[in-house]
Amino acid sequence: MPLERVINELKTHEQVAPSLDQKYNLKELFQREIDRDRVKNQLVDGYLRNPRKLKFFNSITVALLPRSKDGTIEPEFQDYENNDPIVPHDSNDKFDAAFKDLDRTVFGGVQFVKSPSGVARLRWDLERVDAVTVDGQHRLMALQRWFDDNKNKSLEEHERATGIPVIFLLLDKRAGFSSIDHSTTAAIKSIAREIFTDLNKNARQVDKATEIILDDRSLTALCVRQLITEQTATDDIELLPLSLIRWRDPNHRFDRDYYLNSLMHLHLMLSDIFGIEPPKDPVDADKVKEFIKCLNRMFGLPKNNNELVCGSTTLMQYYVDKYLDDSDEAVIPLSELPTAFLDCAVLGFKERFRPWILKVIRDFAPYRKVLSYARNRELITGVFAQYLSQPSGHKKELEKTLEQQFGPGWRTDVVEQHEAEILAIKGNDPDTEEWAFKSIFQKALVKLAKFVAYDNLASRETFGTVDDILDVLGNIYEKGGLRVRVGLSGHKFKLWTFIALNPMSGNIKVSTRVEANILSLLKIWYMGIRYAKNCGKMLVPENSQCGGQMSTKECLAELYRKSMVPEWPLYDDIERIEELFLTRPDLLLNKELADIDEKERRQAANERMLAVFSAGWLGGSQPPVKNETPQGDI
Repeated sequence: MPLERVINELKTHEQVAPSLDQKYNLKELFQREIDRDRVKNQLVDGYLRNPRKLKFFNSITVALLPRSKDGTIEPEFQDYENNDPIVPHDSNDKFDAAFKDLDRTVFGGVQFVKSPSGVARLRWDLERVDAVTVDGQHRLMALQRWFDDNKNKSLEEHERATGIPVIFLLLDKRAGFSSIDHSTTAAIKSIAREIFTDLNKNARQVDKATEIILDDRSLTALCVRQLITEQTATDDIELLPLSLIRWRDPNHRFDRDYYLNSLMHLHLMLSDIFGIEPPKDPVDADKVKEFIKCLNRMFGLPKNNNELVCGSTTLMQYYVDKYLDDSDEAVIPLSELPTAFLDCAVLGFKERFRPWILKVIRDFAPYRKVLSYARNRELITGVFAQYLSQPSGHKKELEKTLEQQFGPGWRTDVVEQHEAEILAIKGNDPDTEEWAFKSIFQKALVKLAKFVAYDNLASRETFGTVDDILDVLGNIYEKGGLRVRVGLSGHKFKLWTFIALNPMSGNIKVSTRVEANILSLLKIWYMGIRYAKNCGKMLVPENSQCGGQMSTKECLAELYRKSMVPEWPLYDDIERIEELFLTRPDLLLNKELADIDEKERRQAANERMLAVFSAGWLGGSQPPVKNETPQGDI
């Protein structure tokens, strides 16, 4: 196409008329966002305006998308009156005139004519069809900005003679297109998206968040997408609403703004839970078989004898048949789950993992508060979500519409006040922030749920259920025990100091070791209460003559004794927490290390340990106190 027609007639996704009613799925959200800094700084200023550069752009891929009279994208091409333009378009154009008497294919404002020699001519109605770029939108926007801002919308002669290669996608059966998905309604949108995905995923290295969105061959990425709704402005009582997920950048944090969770964090969490390492040597048949056994244990379903199956073939048999020779030596390397078995593995995830994972990250008291607030004010399905899910260019275009609808203070009323309320639930200052919205805490919490609901499913009577975990930790949360900087009665340092807070600075420490510390504390808190319950007793601060009570000191002593047996596997966790306090007795006692003997050292550590455990046991074993969120001692 001539350069000027490319600039004027092709569109980026952002240039399609915006609408608050439009819902986007995760892949569409990614492909609609344009990096404007990259367009201006790299492509326009650094390339097109550079007189020393020879200008060349690779082909742009464009999908023709049908549009209704009111400008919204339609799911399929619909014929309408006079949707077949006259041929020739220009009687002075010999090339155009050559197609006058040839048979033409017409559908919904698109006209395609092909000559016997294979040369073709394509036309479309600019009022009813959008030519939308699915690959090369940054290049197209760069050309448009260069034309508008630097060329004054006027091209020189050699520029007018410049052509840009364009690949057009005619996704309609009348143009010869056929899809495996025979759903006509879904074809145009889904196939255009799939082509975009493949082009962008393979064209250049993408950041991790983008990879999670696009990668249909990564088991972990596919499982992440099973936890969230497919579209924005859509709610589901089971899944996490996409409208409250941080997805635009590879950032795992969700403790700020309105986010309930983050795409990157969900991926990190599942990777950690699965813990499946691909074979280091992909042609070592024995190592690969161990890898396959691990996948089977993790995702195999009972109906398939706990094996991954595609059709009637197990993954192990598939490996033997396709990857090994007659002597069982590997002739093809295998380093990841074969694509044919991905669907089966995802089904295993949905049955064996998803229910309890969602229960934790959706139903735990602080997360439930955010969801309840969002639902009660229609943030998930209403204008709040509709606006925030838009690409940056569309947001700007929609601001006038929102101002007309809600008045000059629309931004405060529609967005900012709700962001502030959700941040208040999370804790909007150092004294009120909650551990629940820190990624290291949620990973530890989900691992505790895995310990109960997956690793020890057969020990339900002893270990309880995920609901029991949420009840216990919910009570601790309501009493303020999950505040990041909650105090510890009678002690100089905060409750979480040494475990997850630096004793010198008071700042949060972030590392796998700290996450393990948090998990050990949560496990001891929960299992201590389970132990007392199994003994038929209520935990109390001091020794009591009452037969139905157990002091926290007695509980700790009992757990010490029983922590070596399988029924109460807490030895490593108790040792981990004790070691944290043993290493810094000088801080606990406010004395020089040289002046502290071993007896003092252990006594200080044990006193601190008992106080920390008791804070959770006494907070978690009692009914929650409504509206009580102490900021000081617990």
